[in-house]
This record gives sequence, structure tokens and C-alpha cells, in this order.
Amino acid sequence: MTAAARPGFRRRRRIVWISATALAVTVIVIAAIAAVNRLLGPPVIGVGQMPLALTPDGRTLYVADILGGTVAVISLKG
Repeated sequence: MTAAARPGFRRRRRIVWISATALAVTVIVIAAIAAVNRLLGPPVIGVGQMPLALTPDGRTLYVADILGGTVAVISLKG
């Protein structure tokens, strides 16, 4: 009996192909996110109702109070 004639062979081959494709897509997405972070700086991190943003040099933190409509600027020691 050849490998192609065995029951389930094509299904296993299809699962391996789908897994390899998913891995390749994951790697591409991670590389794209890393490239965007290098170009634009770190992303805004949401914490509950108060989003935070840290400048690329890590010296200034912006904290937005959505309910109050204000932004607090906090200088951090480097």
C-alpha cells in the first residue's frame, strides 16, 4: 500500500501544511508589529479607563483621564 493510498494520509499532510502556513503568517505579523513599533515608538497601553502613553526615550508618561477629559504629564527619571 502506498503512502498516498493510506487512509488519513492526505488529512495529516493538510494539517501540517495549515500549521506551517499559520506559523509563517504569525512570524510575518510579529515582524510587522516590530517594524511599526520601531518607526512610531511604543504603543499606547490601556489600563482600565485610563490609557497610558510613554515617550520613546522613556522620560515622560502621559495618563489620560477619559471621564474627566484631562491628560496628566508625568516626568520620569531616566
